Amino acid sequence: MVEEEIQLRISDDVVKNDSGKTVEDSELSNTIYYKIEEKLKDPKTYFIVGLTIFILFALIGLAYAEFQIHNEPAQYTKNIDTISRQVTHKIKWNSEFSVMIGIFKNNLTVGFILFTITLISSSLVSFLFYMFNGGVLGYVLGRKLSLHSLMLILPHGIIEIPAIVYFGWIGTRFNLIDELIIKRKSISEMKSSLVPMLKHLTFASLLLLVSAFVEAFVTGKIAGLFS
Repeated sequence: MVEEEIQLRISDDVVKNDSGKTVEDSELSNTIYYKIEEKLKDPKTYFIVGLTIFILFALIGLAYAEFQIHNEPAQYTKNIDTISRQVTHKIKWNSEFSVMIGIFKNNLTVGFILFTITLISSSLVSFLFYMFNGGVLGYVLGRKLSLHSLMLILPHGIIEIPAIVYFGWIGTRFNLIDELIIKRKSISEMKSSLVPMLKHLTFASLLLLVSAFVEAFVTGKIAGLFS
């Protein structure tokens, strides 16, 4: 009798509710964290949150740059030189085409790293990424904030930044923890998500290619009009 009672209790723990989920699944899906993750699967919501965080931390980075310029100018110059070397050494400056390819390869690498990390972890990781990169952008702009310096960012940035955020959304949309652990999808069910995921990744990659073209061939010419 005792063994039968234990077995009944075990079966009760994994009994499925009307939606087909186990009790454990239902408890996971009722957590605030899960509800936030589900909400962020909506592209409009994710893009609004992601871009807002990026812009907010760009402003924070700009404010910190202004503070450091007035209080620690030597340190600020040293930091800017370090950031510049880290970015420029990855690009061959032989021609505009080689610049475009270098920029594209660099941004594509960043995009796929962001996608992969978000795919196997959480959307929160991508927001940390936007905080850091937004802060760095604002910090660099603080060197000489002007219409000219803004024009060195805006022409390609209006494509590049949303494209990078797009990679983060793709990882969030097809998050493996959600799909495998919470929703308990089988491998065969997961395969149905492969084609739409690849379509999104292809489109995001093409956006980065367009932004790299604009940065290499167009941005400098537009910025020159405001110098």
